[in-house]
Amino acid sequence: MVDDGFTEHPKTLSIPRTARLNAVGLWTMSGIWASRQMTDGRLTNDLVLEKGGRTTHIKALVESGLWHDETSVCMHAATRCPGIPDQRGLVFHDWYEWQRSRAQILNERKRKAAAGKAAAEPRAPAAGTNREAETKHLLRPSFNPQSTSLTHPQTIP
Repeated sequence: MVDDGFTEHPKTLSIPRTARLNAVGLWTMSGIWASRQMTDGRLTNDLVLEKGGRTTHIKALVESGLWHDETSVCMHAATRCPGIPDQRGLVFHDWYEWQRSRAQILNERKRKAAAGKAAAEPRAPAAGTNREAETKHLLRPSFNPQSTSLTHPQTIP
C-alpha cells in the first residue's frame, strides 16, 4: 500500500516534473513485484528496465532517495533499509519501515499453518469427563407441524 502523503513527499517532489509520473509508476510497479516475490525490496536494473523503466527514471529515483544503487549512501539502520545493493542492483529505501521482511512473512505463514492444522485436529475429551453426561442438559423442543405450539422438550440425541 502506498502512503497517501507519498505524492507530496519532498523525495517525490524532487523528481523532475517531466519524469515524475513515469518514475513514480515504475517505483509502484517495482514495489508490487518486490512485495509479491518477497525480495526484501531488492531489484535488478534488468528487471526494472523490463518493467518499462528507463535509465532516466532509475536515476531520478536514486537521486531522490527513494531507491539505492551501488553508489548510494544510507545512514539508516538495517532494521529500516535492506542496505546498498551490488553493481546493477537497486533497493527500496526504508523497505522495512513500510513492508514486512521475507522472514516475517514466512514465519507468519508457518504460524498460521500450524494454527490451522491444530484447529483441524479432533480434540480428545479431557481426562475424567463424560461428553454424553455433560450435554444431557441440552434440550431441543420438538415441533408438530399440525400444531402451532411446541411440545415437550426432548433430550438431544
